[in-house]
Amino acid sequence: GEGRIYKISYDNKVEVNQLRNKFYKFTLDQLIWGIPKEAETKETFNAMDVLDVFTVDMEKSSLTAEKGQALYGYYFEKSVEVMKAGHMSEFEIWKSSVKNVMTVIPHLRAPPPAAGVDGAPAAEDLKVKLKSNFTDLFNALENLNKSFFGIEAQPTV
Repeated sequence: GEGRIYKISYDNKVEVNQLRNKFYKFTLDQLIWGIPKEAETKETFNAMDVLDVFTVDMEKSSLTAEKGQALYGYYFEKSVEVMKAGHMSEFEIWKSSVKNVMTVIPHLRAPPPAAGVDGAPAAEDLKVKLKSNFTDLFNALENLNKSFFGIEAQPTV
């Protein structure tokens, strides 16, 4: 059947182990390898779906409102998880990852204009909305805004 092979290259040997650990921790962690990819309209992605968006899909598929929402959903849920864990080094790595996504969004393939479809968002509108969502997410992480993520502050003793 269909499969995927991913190759990871590093610029230099300095901190290769740290970079490798970041990749495995935040990209391949908790994957279910044996289940085929579901339809593109699912509400949130898993880590492999996110990896596909930034590799396979960048050349073959277009950004859709559903894909954009699912991508944002993954990063939002993972942000909640990382923030709740409270490990500052992981938190900083994750925050950097979210910031990097904002630089990739303009390069995602835009869908062709929807001919004769009223109310269909324009391709650039999808990118602007997605970038705006990720900017809000990054700002909430940067400001440790737990209420943005629905996390209640723990009472101090």
